[in-house]
Formats: sequence, C-alpha cells, structure tokens
Amino acid sequence: MGRWDRPLTCAHSDYCSAAATSMGIDFHLIANFAALALITLAGPAVIFVLFYRRGAL
Repeated sequence: MGRWDRPLTCAHSDYCSAAATSMGIDFHLIANFAALALITLAGPAVIFVLFYRRGAL
C-alpha cells in the first residue's frame, strides 16, 4: 500500500469541486469578480483623489 493507493480527496487534489461549490454557488467565481471590480474601481478613484487634492478639478 503506497501513497497512490488511497482515494483522492480535496486535500490531495489541485482543484476540488466540493470546496469550490457549496449549495450550487461557486465562491471562487464570485471572489474573482469582486477582485476585478475592486481593481477596476480603485484605479480611477486614486487618480480622482490625486487631482482633487491638487485642486485640479
């Protein structure tokens, strides 16, 4: 009996669908969209704050 004889569980796999999907909701997908939204909003917000502080608006 070696390492490869036991069944593959979530702890031993690169991607575990049971961990990614709970009650039909893919939390990784939601987290990726949330991160994308933060990145998209943070760029213009930083530019706005810099211009606002300089009184250039």
